[in-house]
Parts: sequence; structure tokens; C-alpha cells
Amino acid sequence: MPEAYAPQEVGGKINKWYQAVSSYQLNKSIKWKATISPLLKQMEQDHKVITFYQLVSYKHEMLVKQFQEKNPYYSFAIAEHSELDYFLKFLSEFMMADFYYYKEQFEDAFDRYRNAERMLMYVEDKIERAEFKFRLGKSYDALGMHRFAKRAFQHAVASFEQEKAYLRKTIESKLCLADSHVHVDEHEEASKVLKEVLIDAEKLPHTKPIVRRSIALYWIRIQNYAKAKPHLELALVDDHYRQSAAGANTEAMLAKVCYMVDDHIVAKERLLGAEARADELGCSETKAVCSIIRGLYEPASEPLIDDGINALKDVSHTNVYVDALKMLVNHYEKKQAHERALFYMRKVLEVRG
Repeated sequence: MPEAYAPQEVGGKINKWYQAVSSYQLNKSIKWKATISPLLKQMEQDHKVITFYQLVSYKHEMLVKQFQEKNPYYSFAIAEHSELDYFLKFLSEFMMADFYYYKEQFEDAFDRYRNAERMLMYVEDKIERAEFKFRLGKSYDALGMHRFAKRAFQHAVASFEQEKAYLRKTIESKLCLADSHVHVDEHEEASKVLKEVLIDAEKLPHTKPIVRRSIALYWIRIQNYAKAKPHLELALVDDHYRQSAAGANTEAMLAKVCYMVDDHIVAKERLLGAEARADELGCSETKAVCSIIRGLYEPASEPLIDDGINALKDVSHTNVYVDALKMLVNHYEKKQAHERALFYMRKVLEVRG
């Protein structure tokens, strides 16, 4: 079975096709359509990318028709300021922003999201607007602009909450909103939002493990490991989730928490379980995390920790790598191993620039 293409990759290619159509380069447009059309069949489903494809395809057919009828060049350009064109420009910027975000080029992604935001007035669908605000919030978060992220997530939540069919997106947006509250030290607000999410998750049972994991992360961030532990345990009660890649990562997280609360027997069992599941599923990120945890406790081994950190840098999202570095900084500060703490803090600063 061929590997599925990420929607962000396909969206980036459609954007190049759109640029060819917009500049009336028929030959390039034809080549791009021939390249992209087969990719849709192998792409992970994404309604926005499909919509973008359909609209660019429509403009492409208009371009072909103009050339076939040998109409003057300006007759095609005259429609340049129609509502469809403005919406296409919005989607073009949106798709490129998603593409750059996917590639972890966060500053470029942010610039594109801001360009798209200027054309948001041409987007009538409130769910489309809510989805945009959610993605914009993620971009703000990636750049450490958490107060702006919070505002964007609040807009997304307010819109998604009005539509019962978008409960999952409501939950996802609320989890991000709670995270933004934590980053700006608004812990009471974060706790309130997370309580709401737990109630929402009762209506969508398959989201419960994700919600429990997110609540645990909240308690971990404020270093209350005893309160994080039961949420991780409850997340892993779900068989389907426990056997997934996310479940393996959650079990590794639980192992670390158990070590933090001096429950070493359970910690060892959980670490072995996470390692076995990560090996079985080929989860490079979780294997790297397990290596770090084992290097911290079973017994302490700085080379094993560094191997894990270096592997994590190569295979994980930047934020995951930075969170692991911060965990090590906290670990060594508590042990008053200041040189080692400083070593990892420098790595954090290298990433954050």
C-alpha cells in the first residue's frame, strides 16, 4: 500500500498550481494538474485541501477555455476581483501557512497566516473562520506569542461551540486554550477550561484519553505530579488508545511521573511497557523519550540521556524536543547539578534563538 501524502504537502503543491493559473501560464498549469490529481487519492483526507483543489481546478478550466477560444488576455484577467478570487487568495495563503507550519518554518507560517487574516472578511462560513483562528493560534503558540494565541483560541472556541457537529474541534480548541492560559500563568482559567473539556468529553468517549493526557500535562507543567498520575492511568484504561503510538508515549510519561512520586516499582513496569510498545510500533519519538527516562533513573547514565535527546531532536516536533530539554533542566536543578542544568538550558536557548 503506497504511503499517504500529508495534506500540507499536497496543499503546498496546489498553491504552486494556483500561482501558475493566476499568472496565466497554461503549460505549467496543465503540468501541475497532472502532477497533483493522482496525489489526492493517496492523501490523508482533508476537506480544506480538497476544496482548494476543486476551486483551482475550476480556475484552470476557465484558463483552458480562454486559450481555446482565443479570447484576449484581458478577458480572463477581468474576473480577478471576484469573490471567488479573493477566497482563492485566502485559501492560497492559508495552505502555504499550513505547509510552512508542517515544515516547522514557524516565522514563514506566521507571515502567511497574517496575510490570510487580512482576507478573512471574504470568508462567510463561520466554521471556516473558526478553523483559521485555531490554526493562527497554533502559529502564535509556536512562536511563543501565547497571549495572542489565547485570543485566537477563544475566537475558535466561541464559534465551534455553537455547532454541535463540531464538538471534537471544540474540545481540541479548548485544550489549546487551556495550554495558552498555563503559558501566561493564568492557572485558574486553565483549570476551569479543562473541567469544561472533561464534561464535553463525556459526549465523545473516544476523546477521553486525549483529554486525560492533556489534563495530566497541565499538572506536570506546574510540577504537581501526584495529580497528574491518575489522569495518565485513566487515559491508559482505554484499550485502543493504550495500544496506539499515543498510548505508548503516554505510558512513558506515566513512568516518568511515577519516578517523580517515588513509585519506582510501577515506574519500571510502565517504562518497560512503553519501550515494548514503542519497539512494536516503531515509535522513534517514544523510544527516545524512554532512553532519556532510563538514563535518569535506571541507573543514572548521562550518555544514555544524551543519546535520547539527540534522537529526539531528529525525529520530533520542536516543542517536544524543547519540553524534554526543560524537563532535564528542572531535574538537574533539583539535584543542584548546575553545570548539567546549564548545559541543557543552552540547548533550549539555541532552539528559541
